[in-house]
Amino acid sequence: MVHQHDTLMPNLSFAKNILLGQMPRRLGRVLDWTAAQARARAILAERGYPSLDVRAPAWRLSAAQRQVAEIAKAVAVLRRVLILDEPTASLTQGEADRPFAFLRACRDRGVAIVYISHRLHEVLALADHVTALRDGLVTGSLPAREADKPTPIRLMVGRAIADLHPRPLAAAPAPVLSVRVIVADCGGDVAKVTSDIEDLLARNVNGLIMNISSLESLPGPMAAIQRAGKRLVLVNRKLTGGHYDAWVGVGNRLTAEGVGEVIVRHMNRRGVLLMMMRGGPEDNSTGNARRDGVLAKVQGTGIEVLIAPEFRRWTEDGGIRMMEDMLAKHRRIDAVFCETDSMCLGAQKAIADAGRTNEISIFGFDGKRAAIEQIARGTNYIGSGQNSPAVIARIGFEKMMTLLAGGTVPKDTITPVVVITRENAAKLLDPTSVF
Repeated sequence: MVHQHDTLMPNLSFAKNILLGQMPRRLGRVLDWTAAQARARAILAERGYPSLDVRAPAWRLSAAQRQVAEIAKAVAVLRRVLILDEPTASLTQGEADRPFAFLRACRDRGVAIVYISHRLHEVLALADHVTALRDGLVTGSLPAREADKPTPIRLMVGRAIADLHPRPLAAAPAPVLSVRVIVADCGGDVAKVTSDIEDLLARNVNGLIMNISSLESLPGPMAAIQRAGKRLVLVNRKLTGGHYDAWVGVGNRLTAEGVGEVIVRHMNRRGVLLMMMRGGPEDNSTGNARRDGVLAKVQGTGIEVLIAPEFRRWTEDGGIRMMEDMLAKHRRIDAVFCETDSMCLGAQKAIADAGRTNEISIFGFDGKRAAIEQIARGTNYIGSGQNSPAVIARIGFEKMMTLLAGGTVPKDTITPVVVITRENAAKLLDPTSVF
């Protein structure tokens, strides 16, 4: 049986994973690693994959290679019947091609395959016979060569595609509110923040939505907004020292705890050395919450923690410089947590330049597009806590519209905790994101 999500042990090799529980032995008791690797190569070679490295740890494998490993593990035990439940749900179309070729090779060697999927193009491409179910009952069964795409759909939904008429669109109602948006970018400069707010108030805006991520407090400008009787919605950074009507942002501590849980599950052994990189400064509440959340989950698990002694900016360049310094000082580092993905992406480059990609796992925070791409590709970038600007901005805008219409909103809103891993990275990746 091959399930939708893989069950591989990340720190075990390809060969050990597919032969888990049936490792060949010498003298009845001694595990024969040479024979195990030879058997794993034979299973892959018989099905057209002689070039895969059976010694590689599972965490280094791409999503498609991990799915091949799952199928190989099942074939190694079950030689006559193979059941697959949505095996490509977490793969892109291009990645699905490799498991398809492996499955066809299994079929050609006499293995009966039951392939369960909602992706009709996969079913029609692979199957010799198609069976459709609706509400748990079989509604039809026919040879795949006789099944064009509309036929399985009709069997599954109970009516033909031609009967699925869209409802006629109603005439668009007259607008009840016209909104003009003015954008000001202060670049984190306090003087420009103050100047921009004064300018917006002079233009008699109805409300301000502010994301001042580099500052902790803004008492003067916030007081000016309140005196002017304007609505203020804070997004991302919750500024202190003044009145605001609503705030929406990520729960840094809660999400970092989620990242910490992923670190513990992935590393899965005592004596691991986790290095933590900080952007600073010391009173940065966001960075401190992210650090403390991870520490709350890893402490007491046998994972050793090394906190980098210096602060570097939350940038890729800062991550490169910090990682280069720490690699020069420490011969053994097993994992790295950075307060931002930008730092982690820099650290990943420094680790690669040092030739230690296979040794060090990376965990970040923010859910930056480049980081999600690395996670989805199955690199040594393992996970990241999501801090979605799109989600936060949408909720912040909705709060402002409600307030301007005379409604009430919750004072503080924390977005749902999401930790991005290889299992959900493809789903969460937005190729159009500028973040």
